[in-house]
Amino acid sequence: MKLSTSHDQPVSSWLIFFIILLGTGGLLGTMNHLAGEIKVNGYHHGVLKVVDTNHIISKRDSVIDTISVTYQPRIDLRHEPLKPIGEIALLDFSSMYLTYNPIFLVWMALISITVACSLALLPILVKSLLDIYRGFKLKPVHALTTILITLVIGWFMFTTNHNTHLLTAFVVMKKVGILIKNPGQLNVFIFIPMFAGLLAIGGQLLINHALTSLPMNLLGLAEQEQKIVAAKFYLLRSQLKFFLMIDAILIVFSVLTTDALRRSILGEISVGHGRDLFPKEFVYLYGLLFTFYLAIFYMPVYYRLKAKGQAMFSEFPSVTEPDNKEFAAIFLMQESPLDSFKVAFSILAPVISSLLPGLLN
Repeated sequence: MKLSTSHDQPVSSWLIFFIILLGTGGLLGTMNHLAGEIKVNGYHHGVLKVVDTNHIISKRDSVIDTISVTYQPRIDLRHEPLKPIGEIALLDFSSMYLTYNPIFLVWMALISITVACSLALLPILVKSLLDIYRGFKLKPVHALTTILITLVIGWFMFTTNHNTHLLTAFVVMKKVGILIKNPGQLNVFIFIPMFAGLLAIGGQLLINHALTSLPMNLLGLAEQEQKIVAAKFYLLRSQLKFFLMIDAILIVFSVLTTDALRRSILGEISVGHGRDLFPKEFVYLYGLLFTFYLAIFYMPVYYRLKAKGQAMFSEFPSVTEPDNKEFAAIFLMQESPLDSFKVAFSILAPVISSLLPGLLN
């Protein structure tokens, strides 16, 4: 007995064209925007006031400390203009900017790739969500519940990344006036991958609802109906891994982008007394939090799916019979060590990616 375990419709040529168009447009559009937003600073010293806006007792006590900073510590424009023989020539500093701060170019490339991947994945994610919703005949209440929970998760992630007690990269760029002219506009490029990631989380929640539409047991079903149920179960199993992989990829890019932006800021500013405006521990914390998110969204649905498969197959005839081996592999979720490693690596990817830049320097 050979099972057909794919209910996916072939991807149309128009969908592929749309994916390529979105990805290419996202990459080029983001790079062009960032290139036009580059803010070039000269070499100078300054003093930053350290205040606590949440606990100001009086105007006199509002300033807690001061930090001495140096902008562009590796570039000193005070020796300009250069003086060749017979004329005075100014050094075109803007054309050399990315040479003196190359990690900023890396950050521009990373965030552009992240946006491009997110936009390219949107049609695929939407198609997967619709396949689950229609294929398992879910009710509108399931869709509304999924949307509501996903919005709550997104709000929680947003508040986690905008803690008032943490000095974020965008705040540093805005307050000090470095790297980008309008750092607030970058929130658009942050929202796009977050939206794609939330769609993948919504897909996992839909899978949780779809499990209720499967029968309690395979016994009593005709052979053709058993094949259909097996194909649906396999679809849920593969889609769950797909959504996990999407979230892991987007989060890894986000972690690497955060580390590159941190290094870009430190390449632009040097702080006195050996202080670090953007400690590397922030990036480690970022990776650790998102590893927790991946685990808490994936593991409950995975174990419910596994329990459902075992219950459906519990009273089935011996799994050693040739006709039942394929059923056993599907419903008992038998996986190779490589498949198990892929899942574990996907969950741990944010933490590993946060450590990788420091290890590679």
